[in-house]
Amino acid sequence: TIEIITATKYIIFHRNEIDIDEASISIKSRYSPNSVIIKQFHVPSKNFHVLEMDTEMASGNTVILTVGRYSGVIMNDLRGLYRSSYKTHGGELRNLAVSQFQAMDARRVFPCFDEPDFKARFKISITHQSGYTALTNMPVTTTTLLNTEWLRRDYQTTPVMSTYLLAIVVSDFKSRNYTFDNGYELKVWARPEAYSQTEHALEFSRKCYEFFTDYFGTADVVPKADHIAVPDFSAGAMENWGLVVYREATLLYDRHVSSFMNKYTVTFVVAHEIAHTWFGNMVTMEWWDDLWLNEGFANLLVYIAMDQIYKQWNVFAIIVVDDVHPVMVEDALTTSHPVSSKINNPEEI
Repeated sequence: TIEIITATKYIIFHRNEIDIDEASISIKSRYSPNSVIIKQFHVPSKNFHVLEMDTEMASGNTVILTVGRYSGVIMNDLRGLYRSSYKTHGGELRNLAVSQFQAMDARRVFPCFDEPDFKARFKISITHQSGYTALTNMPVTTTTLLNTEWLRRDYQTTPVMSTYLLAIVVSDFKSRNYTFDNGYELKVWARPEAYSQTEHALEFSRKCYEFFTDYFGTADVVPKADHIAVPDFSAGAMENWGLVVYREATLLYDRHVSSFMNKYTVTFVVAHEIAHTWFGNMVTMEWWDDLWLNEGFANLLVYIAMDQIYKQWNVFAIIVVDDVHPVMVEDALTTSHPVSSKINNPEEI
């Protein structure tokens, strides 16, 4: 559903590396029920799909845009919706599907208004083979068996959110769980053979959610949080609302063999991603040139949370070495760049 702010004959949405059946696109308008699409064209350099109407849509009009049929390919390039894999101790290859939409790869999976300021509610359904678990931002509402091998899961509608925070993971992973008194469900997922390494992440994330809820005086509006460690991931972690995705090295900790530095890294990254629930997810920058607000506040909040939960670590002394000194060194270089830079095309994001 689109609200027309300024009168126009055009609707522009994003698409990239997906095929759209243009005949399946339709427009319904409350005030112009007979609006007809007279022209469509794709602008690859901008990832735009442009619809031109026969008549101008008036300001204040409400339009329902439907893209009935489109298709894409699950790639191996760690962008959009991609295929990952791991081998069991017995040498068996196991596949999983993982998404990474930040900054502009939701448009590689479905047609959308793929900019952070264009927030919307999303209703997701996933069809997958039995024997796997499909996770997305919200809890499951219904599960429908399609046949002996396939099933479909439908999920609750998300709160109003940006496209880059949507997430999907389909895997055979195992979870360690905790349920808060208010019903909020927290789970940490990993390969079955790495399940024993999820204990610290669950214990710390439980304390971290409790701390931030009290600190901000408001709880997460998504009713659950899944934190999952995947074998192949381009970022250290990604704060998708309700489904946070990590590299294995930034979520898993084995107290028998891992160093204290490994534990510190996992703790820092988990706190950073949870902080984004309040700075980034609930409240989001209008455009990518203000991404520093998301990241800056999250980094500051990491130290505040860690100082409360692990006082003996003296993290505010560590911040001088890990953050203040490196920033001062980089800022003195001729190659340093502004905190906020103009972004005018996809390549600059």
